[in-house]
Parts: sequence; C-alpha cells; structure tokens
Amino acid sequence: KMKALVKNELRQTKGMLAIWLSLELMLIAFAYFEYLSLEGSLEELTHAAALFPDFLKIMFGVGDNIASPIGWYSCIYYWTGLLAFPYAAYLGSSCMTKELKQGTSEYLFTKPVCRRDIVLSKVIAGIFNMLVFSAFCGVCNYFMSILPLGELGQTDVPFSTTAGMFLTQSTLFALSFAVSGITRTYKSATRYSTLLFLLFYVLYMIAAYTKIGMLRFLTPLQFFEVGSVISDGLQIPFLLLSIAIITISILIGNRAWKTKEL
Repeated sequence: KMKALVKNELRQTKGMLAIWLSLELMLIAFAYFEYLSLEGSLEELTHAAALFPDFLKIMFGVGDNIASPIGWYSCIYYWTGLLAFPYAAYLGSSCMTKELKQGTSEYLFTKPVCRRDIVLSKVIAGIFNMLVFSAFCGVCNYFMSILPLGELGQTDVPFSTTAGMFLTQSTLFALSFAVSGITRTYKSATRYSTLLFLLFYVLYMIAAYTKIGMLRFLTPLQFFEVGSVISDGLQIPFLLLSIAIITISILIGNRAWKTKEL
C-alpha cells in the first residue's frame, strides 16, 4: 500500500518538479554562457565587485575573487540555491494541504489506509523529489560550471556542496511540512511557510554580514553555506542540528495531520 501511495504522489508531483528543474537548467546554462563571454575579463569584474558594499556582495552571492574557480562556482551555487530552497519550502507546505485546496482530503482520508501511511507517503515522495532536484543541480553544475573552470582543485567539493543543498532542502521541507500540519488552510500554510523562508533569508544575510557565528544556527540557509562547506566540509554540529530539525518537524507534522479535523 505504501509503495502505491508513494508512486501516486510522485506521479502527481512530476509536472511541478519538471518545471522547477527546467528553470534551474536555464539558470545554470545562462551562467555557463555568461562565463564564456566574461572569461577574459573576470579579473576586471572582480576589481569592480570589490567596490560594492559588503551587503550587496552578499545579496548577489559575489565573493572576494569571482575570477577564481572556487569564487565563480560559489556564486553560481548561491543562485541555484535561490531556486532550490524555495522549491523545498513550497513542496513541504503543499504536499498535504493541496488535498484541502482540491477538496480531495475527505475522500483520501476515508480510504482503507491509515492517515499515517498517507502522510508518510507524501513525505517520502517529497524527499525523493528533493534528492532528484539536488542531484540534477549537482550534475548540471559539474558539467556547466566546474568543468569549464578546469576543476576546482578540491575533488570532494561537487559532492559535499550537493549534499549540503539536499540537507538544506530537506530541513526547509520538514519545517514547512510541520507548518502545514499546524495551520488550518492551504492559504495559511503557504503564507506562513513563505514568511518563515523570508525570515531565514534575512537571518542568512545578517549572519553573513555581521559574521556572528551563533546566528548561523538560527537559519538553515547558513547550515551548509557554500563557502563554509568548501573550506570545512559538512560540519558535524550543523549536520546533527539539521537531522534533529528534520526528524522533529516531520513528527510534529505527522501528528498534526493524524488528528486534524477536515
């Protein structure tokens, strides 16, 4: 039964996944052709970017040296994250609440299947979709961002940064899923999940600007920030914190959906 539920959910969400992947592909492809056109003038671009205020450089994902392979890759990864992370938050808030919006929840929950299985099947399908999303980004970035740069000098970077993207997506997904269980309607779930993501983004900017280490623990967008992953790998404290948030949020969301009145 669980397998059938998961397959059904994957079939329902494949169209939306394809749209988001297409947007990601267009972004990475644009960055690739932009690199080809700017390859000879990246040093000048780096000097020009150095004149920007720090806040603007953080906002646009521009590091100290975008002429270097690591600097350029970090910038492209930052922009791919601006699509990957909202997708995860949207998926978490909508995987169950869309049934309320479409009016199919009453029918779905009267099937001879317990609510827990229905809810968990959507969680499993969501995690699978994010795994596909992050793997797709990793492959595209490797062939259109890393290979044109002539490698990065660190063989593990493509794997560690892709794993970081997946973990960040999973954390945002789980938090939004918990929000969807607590709120009453589809609109409320979408609204609060969006506000939560924007709060995390603001905290990300503040943490990056002030360089206050403790602020990194307040926003999942900083747990596996590309610069820190490249220099230090997937840090154990943030890895454990991410796993804890994912586990607790899914448990809260599952419990809320099991007892929710429709």
